[in-house]
Amino acid sequence: MSSYGYDATVIASSSLPDEIVSDVTGYVFRHLNELRADHPFFNHLDYHEMRDELMAPLHPGAGGEWAMVVP
Repeated sequence: MSSYGYDATVIASSSLPDEIVSDVTGYVFRHLNELRADHPFFNHLDYHEMRDELMAPLHPGAGGEWAMVVP
């Protein structure tokens, strides 16, 4: 049976300070290999898929971290 869905989406309020969103986003990007070793959920996360399959606009605090991901 075919289906569709998303692995996970992190949603942040626009009122959340940019610095907090940047810190969390940056942590995931910089430590993705470590996170993969700690939990199988992270094994299938791919930077390009995360970028290309956005479900909502990026929070301004995440934009800088996404810009640093090599396309």
